[in-house]
Amino acid sequence: MMQSNLPLLGHLRVLRGVLFRTVLWICLGGGVVFALFDTVVGVFLQLFPHTATHNSVFMHHIFEGFSVRLKLSAIGGIVLASPAWVLDWLTFIIPGLKRRERVWLLAGLLAAIVLAVLGAVVAYRVILPLSIQILTGFSFVPDSVGVMLNYQHSVLYAVKFVAYSVLVFQFPIVLMALMGLGVLKRRSLLKASRYSVIGIFIVSAILTPPDIVSQLGLAAPLVGLYGATVLIAYALRIGS
Repeated sequence: MMQSNLPLLGHLRVLRGVLFRTVLWICLGGGVVFALFDTVVGVFLQLFPHTATHNSVFMHHIFEGFSVRLKLSAIGGIVLASPAWVLDWLTFIIPGLKRRERVWLLAGLLAAIVLAVLGAVVAYRVILPLSIQILTGFSFVPDSVGVMLNYQHSVLYAVKFVAYSVLVFQFPIVLMALMGLGVLKRRSLLKASRYSVIGIFIVSAILTPPDIVSQLGLAAPLVGLYGATVLIAYALRIGS
């Protein structure tokens, strides 16, 4: 825990301990995901057609199995261990903050958790299934053509898309922080809303496959979050 009366070298030693424990927690989380890999990867494989009979997702070279397991374990380790390493960082940061700053930090953390869960659910339950169904469906693939998906590309695409969605759903926290610091004004955000909506659709188009359903599926909630952020800022008188 950080103490305000510690000298600079003392703070650095505490920070080194926090960094070490963060890496340790992530490695432990990654080990759990590595051990339970079949269950974890099955969560993402079930998004793709016919994976129940294992006849549409194939490896194209011998290193894919190792590569996917290692990468998924690394990403899963960060996510699974996040409660431990986030709490560790909070115990380092909070003692150096004022009471009001602590309240805002904890409120922001709670909002970030809610938005992260919302982003993951929207991506996994709505956008990815619709996108995969459309891109592998009769609209683009004739009945006479079979679907043979690459194992590594398919699994990592689904994992990365969920991760990207979790990250972009954090942008209301960033906006609120910038308004709290005086960098942005809520009136400016309201005036620039049309340009912000265009920017949201551009980001959604970059992150999603080239189909309108997945792009709208990501853009619509982000536009709603943008509007909700401005309204909350007006209600709390932030960024005046």
